[in-house]
Amino acid sequence: MNDEIEEAEKKLILLLGLQEKPIDELFIQKELFLLTRTLKELEVLFDFKKHYQGPFSEVIHDSLDDPLYFENSFSKMGNKFLLSEKGKEQFKEISLKEKKESLVLIKFIREVYEKLEEDELLFIIYCSYPEFMEKSNRCKFLFNNEIKLKIIKNLLKKGLISEEKAEELKWC
Repeated sequence: MNDEIEEAEKKLILLLGLQEKPIDELFIQKELFLLTRTLKELEVLFDFKKHYQGPFSEVIHDSLDDPLYFENSFSKMGNKFLLSEKGKEQFKEISLKEKKESLVLIKFIREVYEKLEEDELLFIIYCSYPEFMEKSNRCKFLFNNEIKLKIIKNLLKKGLISEEKAEELKWC
């Protein structure tokens, strides 16, 4: 279990270190969730549960507040996180040992999903993984037809989905 927490904290450092832009916990949670859907071997590290804002990992939440292995790695600015100076040094060390494919994937996820508003991110998560809507407090709002169409239009405008995907999402 402790090795898994250490590995989870490393992935958290990688996610934060691949862009120097602060990120709030909701986006951290969802971006790491999406990473585990691509790299199945990471699922055991985070143990995502159904939560009122979709997939949620206590490991991520606890590590951001009080990491076990990488103390003082994270800085908090308001409700957003970024790496501290110590965290940046740890990022350099960890990234040298990480598989290049993993780094590329984490960077891709971070770059794509950072373009989204919170509602857009949750909408995509709920459409892709409907089992995580069960406890959602935003689901009814997001799937109101007017809101849903607005989100889809915004995703198209940002160039993040195709016309074909937009049509598919209308039935979500």
